Amino acid sequence: MIEVKKFLTEGTTSTVFYTPQNMLGYGALLCWGTNSIGRQKDPCIYRVVPVGPPETMRNCVVTNHTTDS
Repeated sequence: MIEVKKFLTEGTTSTVFYTPQNMLGYGALLCWGTNSIGRQKDPCIYRVVPVGPPETMRNCVVTNHTTDS
């Protein structure tokens, strides 16, 4: 488990900044909220997935639009 230490809290909102450093950094990011009543029982779960190159374009039509005719 990796503890994320880089986050920003403004009022009742917190934002985490997380960038996976290698393939082991992908997976589930768990977040627990805490306030004066206590800690959230079940965490919010965010899935961090690697992205790849976009898919190849298909049925693409190229047209030329200019301001002069």
